[in-house]
Amino acid sequence: QEVNRKRMVGSEGEMPRTTCKQQCIYRCLYGCMNLSACCETCCGKGRPRNYVEITLDREPNSVFVMFRIVDKARFEKEMLGDAFELAPCRMTASDVKGEYWVALNAYKCEIATLNSTRCEVNVFVRDKWGGTTFLVQEAFSSLASYDSDKGCIGATTVEHSLDGDSLATRIDSGETHLEWTLAMDAPRLDKQHLDLIAANDRVLWRSGLVDEIYSNSRFSNADICVKSGDAVDVQALEAPWAHLVDPRPAQVFWYRTGLQFLVRPGANIWGHDVFRR
Repeated sequence: QEVNRKRMVGSEGEMPRTTCKQQCIYRCLYGCMNLSACCETCCGKGRPRNYVEITLDREPNSVFVMFRIVDKARFEKEMLGDAFELAPCRMTASDVKGEYWVALNAYKCEIATLNSTRCEVNVFVRDKWGGTTFLVQEAFSSLASYDSDKGCIGATTVEHSLDGDSLATRIDSGETHLEWTLAMDAPRLDKQHLDLIAANDRVLWRSGLVDEIYSNSRFSNADICVKSGDAVDVQALEAPWAHLVDPRPAQVFWYRTGLQFLVRPGANIWGHDVFRR
């Protein structure tokens, strides 16, 4: 083991440093590849390498608060139209059958050099293979941003903060007012189900755009705490979809660790059609 360590880090106990020659070669090589891809894409002959790195902070934790949809047909008619079909999804490893959910996901993230607090209203819909995929029903951000559904959107009130053993979240935007507090010291319930993990491979938007997710070990091996909905105290639940869900959260889960992953926005523009009706 000591010999292998020395081979990797060098005789002085440090990782070998890259040379100016190596840096120059790699910058020119991959810079030219990106330039070539840009030219081919603009001419309609190629696909861009448009990957965006996203980092989710460890604190405040990324959290999902799950509400059961009580009327599938009415939810589809009023909220989804004819484009999407709700898909049942099992949340925890002990779930025997899937149910229909609205998932409120609040988190603090870093994209490029911008830090923002966001909250997404998600549902689960069928893809063309009969699998389950996230659909972003609506997204809110503390910073002005570009929304794959609505285009450029202004900043709104999104607060997500940790105070001791409590995680408080508040969203106030137009006809949507959501507010809840999570007691993080509540008893642990179960582990998440593979259905939920698989649903993270792609994210759909109501506009029809599809974002593909590429994750590393920090994402796939993340420490996730799943708890009963009793751990959530909901102070406000006002939204266009609120009358279609049970107002009592069924489950909640949150990440104990920070996350890093890549997103390829608008992947279906280049021929990847993944949803169906």
